[in-house]
Amino acid sequence: MFPDELLSDGERVEVRFRADFGELSAAISWSVVLGFIAFLYGMSDSDEGDGGRAVAIAAGVLIALLLAKRIVRWATTFYVVTDERILWRTGLTRRRTSEIALAKIDSIQVETGLLDRMRGTGHLVFRAANWSGDVHWKGVPGVAEVHATLSRLVKADREAQRPPAS
Repeated sequence: MFPDELLSDGERVEVRFRADFGELSAAISWSVVLGFIAFLYGMSDSDEGDGGRAVAIAAGVLIALLLAKRIVRWATTFYVVTDERILWRTGLTRRRTSEIALAKIDSIQVETGLLDRMRGTGHLVFRAANWSGDVHWKGVPGVAEVHATLSRLVKADREAQRPPAS
């Protein structure tokens, strides 16, 4: 999972996860459909000789490579919520680690479609100060619990940063 050496001393992990495997369902479905079409095209009798079969093989290889790319991206992407920040890492050959301090998070939105609700997943969308654009975490398992934990941590962080009333 996510390497603990990225955490600072005393930093406590609240939630760590990988996106739900269901995030790959569309890519897998399209790969199967397109692969089947390529197979049928390659098996069809035509006057073109082996040209149709070569096109079908090339299409099959391309589909397999694109699906493999999506699976590798899914398998190498990790999300972590700590008591100080949110972190996410992605990549196999070129790793990219990003983080946002809880104090910088302005808003957290939850987006769930019908299939997401059936799987118990959803998307978290963060808006943060000094961050260009929104941050999207897709396929978050147990999205309601992760959202509740994150909201509690952001609130606690803001209260801890607030100067004492005199």
